[in-house]
Amino acid sequence: GQRDACLLYTSPNAGNDGLITVCSNGLPVDLFAALGGTAQPGGTWSGVLAATNGVYDPATMDPGIYQYDVTAMGCVIDAAAVNVVELAAVHAGDDASLGVCSSDPTFLLFDALLGTPQPGGSWFDPFLAPSPGVFTPASSVPGCYWYIVQGMAPCMNCLLYTSRCV
Repeated sequence: GQRDACLLYTSPNAGNDGLITVCSNGLPVDLFAALGGTAQPGGTWSGVLAATNGVYDPATMDPGIYQYDVTAMGCVIDAAAVNVVELAAVHAGDDASLGVCSSDPTFLLFDALLGTPQPGGSWFDPFLAPSPGVFTPASSVPGCYWYIVQGMAPCMNCLLYTSRCV
């Protein structure tokens, strides 16, 4: 007799296109998790820069389209893409500690911040009450003043303080 062999191949499934938003100072993320549907593992990644094992690292990679390809013996490649959007992390500057005298002139706390703080943040006094960010040595409460720059998800808020000692 004659025997026939029948092989059954399943169609490759790369999942559905996805979108992921990351913060420029965030931790590496798994691009596979951003694929929609039921993507099968074992595919290969390509894109703006090769994603090592499907991991996107904001510290070393550029945002953009990363493609995931899956093949099965005898079947055509299936592909899905993940669009990586990277938001800039907020920066409230660097901590500063000031010593001032009660006779010193009024000054903007923002001007006392070190580094390159982003404008548009909010100031809070040592009791965490909103503050205009202006310090008058003769009448302002001494202590730590907090400056908070609002981040947009997934980037976290950034805060720092400057303190005044009389």
